[in-house]
Amino acid sequence: MPSSIRNSTERRRLGYFSCSTGNPIDDCWRCDRKWQLRRKHLADCSIGFGRNAIGGRDGRYYVVSDPGDDNPVNPRPGTLRHAVIQNEPLWIVFKRDMVMLLGHSDTYTRDKVMQVTIAYNHFGEGLIQRMPRCRHGYFHVVNNDYTHWEMYAIGGSASPTINSQGNRYLAPRNRFAKEVTKRDYAGHWQWKHWNWRSEGDLFLNGAFFTRSGSGLGASYARASSLAAKSSSLVGTITYSAGALNCRGGRRCKQSWDSLPFLSHLEDNRNLKPTNSLVSSLVRAGAKPDQSIRAHRPELQNGMSQTNPVWSMMITQLIMMDSFVGYRLNGNKSGCEGGETT
Repeated sequence: MPSSIRNSTERRRLGYFSCSTGNPIDDCWRCDRKWQLRRKHLADCSIGFGRNAIGGRDGRYYVVSDPGDDNPVNPRPGTLRHAVIQNEPLWIVFKRDMVMLLGHSDTYTRDKVMQVTIAYNHFGEGLIQRMPRCRHGYFHVVNNDYTHWEMYAIGGSASPTINSQGNRYLAPRNRFAKEVTKRDYAGHWQWKHWNWRSEGDLFLNGAFFTRSGSGLGASYARASSLAAKSSSLVGTITYSAGALNCRGGRRCKQSWDSLPFLSHLEDNRNLKPTNSLVSSLVRAGAKPDQSIRAHRPELQNGMSQTNPVWSMMITQLIMMDSFVGYRLNGNKSGCEGGETT
């Protein structure tokens, strides 16, 4: 059997138990049964501007416990800046969630050479702003799923270059917070020259991105770190983002039972809850672990008339050539994996 056919067959045999997600970072390590013993193998899975940054692979662990950045010349131990200026190799981890404030201050111009990739994240419920907040430098924001913010999603000052590609932006209900972007400490006559662009992004529920700068591709050469995938695939790519739900000694895979990228939309009251999708699957005659491709007409016709977001999700599920599982709990229908019923 030709290798190309054999490889395709092996992938299909995995079905919805596959650890392949389309996220090249996850796909690099999730199939490894000994992943918990080889955490530093992630250094070989890096992408974007950090793809060659493997110096910490063989170093000791450094825990960032202090979110401060008030002294860039002589940073305190425990801060991220202190970690990255060390001469020895370090494997840097974070003790808790940190604010994504990139750049010390508007006056610290040494950060103009900074290049950062923000990729394959899900930014959701409870987040307010700074996803990220950028000063100086070059930032590639690519294939992220933004399903909630209270003030803004991406902000900046001091003329950073921001290249937004293939992201999905779902605005909150607040009609005064629909804008994805926010410029600080500059008038329009200043920030209109900053290079901020949106390319191939998907905007939902009134979200919008205010562009500025030349708009020429050459202006974003230093803010481009990898090829962006279609924004229609963002839900698939980021569905496993967040805390791991894995066991040692087993592949760190996730089935489509939980449909987390659908549940992420539940905080938006004008959208139907997750169990509405499951109910539609049941009404369409779907069986547990059955491919929904067989129910393409019923699902697309029924859902597209209710909400364009759900129509997009159904189309995405069909494109994945995957399976959907569900469980009936008494008289309620809901998704497996701890979803709200």
